[in-house]
Amino acid sequence: MRLIYLNRLLRLLLPILFLAIILSSCEERTGYLDDSQKNIISRLTSSKWKLVYEHTPGFEPKDITGDTWVYQFSPDMTGWMRWETDHDHSEPLYFKWAFTNRNMSVIQLVGQVESYILIEKLTDTEFHIYRSVSDPVLHPGEASYYRFIAI
Repeated sequence: MRLIYLNRLLRLLLPILFLAIILSSCEERTGYLDDSQKNIISRLTSSKWKLVYEHTPGFEPKDITGDTWVYQFSPDMTGWMRWETDHDHSEPLYFKWAFTNRNMSVIQLVGQVESYILIEKLTDTEFHIYRSVSDPVLHPGEASYYRFIAI
């Protein structure tokens, strides 16, 4: 008689125990942005970014005036870059972009432009980055340093 009650109790408790284990192992919610993450996206996408300084390993650093690259990041995770002069600009090179880490400090560009960007500084008026063909966090010596201003 006790064996029957024990068997019924186990049949009742095992699914509850299994459900408790599954629910306790779930990750935190994803797909939602906190205020600081929304702020990063807003700053990145609210302006066009004009290149004003470049330092590539093995070359002298240079301030850039006049003709330069301009980037535009859109909230729909697309963007473009193009060469601009005082009187004209080239056809844009298009890319898709996404953050590769939770703190949203590394961006990967894919499409006509393929590279990684490590954000060093991002304000409403300044955008400082390390850019490389490989992840600059994993391969820091390969990255070029760039400074942009909002236009």
